[in-house]
Amino acid sequence: QGILAVVKIEDETYFTPDTEKSYIYCDCINDPGNLGTIIRSALATGFTDVYLSGCVDAYNPKVVRSAVSAVSRVNLFVASISDIAELKRRGYTFVCADMGGESIFDVALPEKICLCVGNEANGLSDDVRNSADITVSLPMENGESLNAGVCASVMTYVIRYGKN
Repeated sequence: QGILAVVKIEDETYFTPDTEKSYIYCDCINDPGNLGTIIRSALATGFTDVYLSGCVDAYNPKVVRSAVSAVSRVNLFVASISDIAELKRRGYTFVCADMGGESIFDVALPEKICLCVGNEANGLSDDVRNSADITVSLPMENGESLNAGVCASVMTYVIRYGKN
């Protein structure tokens, strides 16, 4: 694309929740395009902290291309299932995206949210699914499922800008 940059990547930054933000928790996202899309949509909707648990490297060239400039404008953190308890302790509602959940358009969502999106092939891990306070889905007329990037994008827009 005609642009080259050499940058120093910081050492891995671990989970440090701020009490005023909404978060996205990515559970084993393996597809670089999906992770890039999630990061880009997170920035667009004000979810500026993205927690990565068992995901593809956030600085993989395909992730960086998919995220465009968002990869340098959101906070990327390494997280684990144990960090969910800390978010809950701080008053966050853990909202899991899962095909078996209730339509996100029918659920009253609180302000302090951690949205969790799972692996493309397997969905959420059992530990993450069992930690859910609310499980939501996107209604579909046809098809089997949406990819993780599309799901996260639509859900962050619904959470940030409302259902109307």
